[in-house]
Amino acid sequence: MTYQTITVRTQADLDAALAAHSDDPQTTILINSPAGVWLKIGSSCSAVVRAYGSATVAAYDTVTVEAYDSSTVRASGSAVVRAYGSATVAAYDTVTVEAYDSSTVRASGSATVWAYGSATVAAYDTVTVRANGSAAAWAYDVATVRAYDTATVRAYDSTTVRAYDSATVEAYGSATVRAHGSATVRAYDTSTVQAYDSATVQASRFVAVHLHSARVTITGGVVIAVHDLDLVDPQTWVEYTGAETTDDGHVILYKAVDNDLHSHRLTQYPLGGDVSAPDWRDDNDRGGGLHASPHPHQALTYYRDAKRMLRVTVPLADLRPIPGGIAKAKARTVHVLDEVTLDGDPIGGAA
Repeated sequence: MTYQTITVRTQADLDAALAAHSDDPQTTILINSPAGVWLKIGSSCSAVVRAYGSATVAAYDTVTVEAYDSSTVRASGSAVVRAYGSATVAAYDTVTVEAYDSSTVRASGSATVWAYGSATVAAYDTVTVRANGSAAAWAYDVATVRAYDTATVRAYDSTTVRAYDSATVEAYGSATVRAHGSATVRAYDTSTVQAYDSATVQASRFVAVHLHSARVTITGGVVIAVHDLDLVDPQTWVEYTGAETTDDGHVILYKAVDNDLHSHRLTQYPLGGDVSAPDWRDDNDRGGGLHASPHPHQALTYYRDAKRMLRVTVPLADLRPIPGGIAKAKARTVHVLDEVTLDGDPIGGAA
């Protein structure tokens, strides 16, 4: 194999290099253009494109770019960018960014960012960020962040953050934080915190803090202790999950099925009928019964390819909640009440 490197400084040089070597995985194209001169690239195919120095690059479609030094990349479409050194990346649409060292990323749309080292990320819209090492992230709108190691996150608006290890989170607005490990959270405004393990929470007066572990340290906030709830007790589980109940003592649950009303385990749930589990096991473990969830979005978590959604009922006394993970319970027999939309809305005016 013969590896070669081609250095380009102008748009004409870049276009010529791509035309000749775009399908050559042994060719590396180095962009080292003067500061402020934007070079555009739509697709590098198999070639490796790297930006150095103070180069400025606009990347589109399915191009992959590696950015080093103080280079700047604006990426859109489904482009992939790996940023090192002090590189700066602006990511849009469904772009994927891997940020290392002291690089900086500003991401919007539905972009995905993995941040390592001391990288800094500003995330907007529905961006997803995973911050590791000593990375720092600022999240806005409805962005989602997962923070590990000693990462630092500032969350605003309606963002969601899951913090692990020794990560630190500052939450404002209506942000939601789930803190695990030894994570530290400072929460303000009407933000919400779910605290697990040995997390530390400092909350202002109107912050709701759900306590899931006796080892959590909490200062301030409105503490809702749920760590000692008996969530295998049917009535407690119903109150905790917000499942609907009927006047005659039944619980309404949701079951995701395919177009032929089969669950992902191939059990069929005919409308208006009763369904019984041949493998019934009277305990609170997974398996050995018919499973359903208190809300449609939870049912879809267990069957992501579902096409239809059913409402089923179970007598409260016959319900066996399954603790841990996304809420669900099981029963020996369920009655299929009716069909709703995947979001749980009535179909054709049904009750």
